[in-house]
Amino acid sequence: MDWLFQNPLADLSGPQFLVLYLIAAVATHLGVRFAVLRALPADPAADESLPLQPDPYEIAYLHGGEEHVLRTAVAALVERGDLTLDTEKPGGKDTVLMPADRVADADIRHPVERSVLTTLRASASARELFDGAVRAGIHSQCQTYERDLTHRGLLCVAPPDFPRILAGLAGAGFLFTLTAYRLLEASHYGRKNIGLLILFWLISTALLPVTVRVSRRRLTQAGQRFLSSARTAFTPMREQLLSTDRSAAWGGLLPLVVATFGVGILSQTSFAAYPSFFQRAATKADGGSAGCGAAIGCGSSCGGGGGGCGGGGCGGGGCGG
Repeated sequence: MDWLFQNPLADLSGPQFLVLYLIAAVATHLGVRFAVLRALPADPAADESLPLQPDPYEIAYLHGGEEHVLRTAVAALVERGDLTLDTEKPGGKDTVLMPADRVADADIRHPVERSVLTTLRASASARELFDGAVRAGIHSQCQTYERDLTHRGLLCVAPPDFPRILAGLAGAGFLFTLTAYRLLEASHYGRKNIGLLILFWLISTALLPVTVRVSRRRLTQAGQRFLSSARTAFTPMREQLLSTDRSAAWGGLLPLVVATFGVGILSQTSFAAYPSFFQRAATKADGGSAGCGAAIGCGSSCGGGGGGCGGGGCGGGGCGG
């Protein structure tokens, strides 16, 4: 077995081997990361164009998930007078109310709006709106959006675990084998200066979970481009909504505008009380303050395709970390 301890690798001095080990460790991490990213689902080859009659609640789900669908539906129903927001309650407790003369559920065409009216039979506080039966009532419709948008490549699918685990184990196995060989060689020759090698091995192995980790983003790059094209297409609608204070002149534009730009857009209209209501709802539900990430307060600050608003919908990368 002379070849085991008489070869170019064994003949390296301690500092030379450590340099080689560092290079091998970096190469291992790069190779593992490459294997992990290769296993991620690819984005669609071609971008999806906006349909002629887009579903505002599909866009709302893509923008900010289930909560933004509910915000958009309530805003649309309030604008049409099917719901009202009482801002004069004692103690400043805002409440969504259904007027007694509201239209019948059957007159509401969209299933999301119909579900909200069906489940919101009495007044509801901000917290009840998001934690109670109203949100549960739209869950099945939102699950349909989730499946459809994922199938179309606009929402990320969960990254597979097996390729990541396999790549991580392969990298750990290589580093262990290289380290074990040097320790065996040091034992054969009676060398004691192995502490730094063991430290390098522990650090490089401990970093492997970070290398194989994939951050789960909501939107693929195709999904982000779809939202960007929606903002570009609906900017004239937003400007029309902001240019007049009469909801009768909006022509039913509000659901699409709110779905695309966030409910904060209403702060510049006669419905300025509603963004603060939704802000309060999110704050109570989360136990903290809700910012742009909740698609609440960004409003018109979302430009053509950048920005930091909307439940993971603006900016960022693809599905992979």
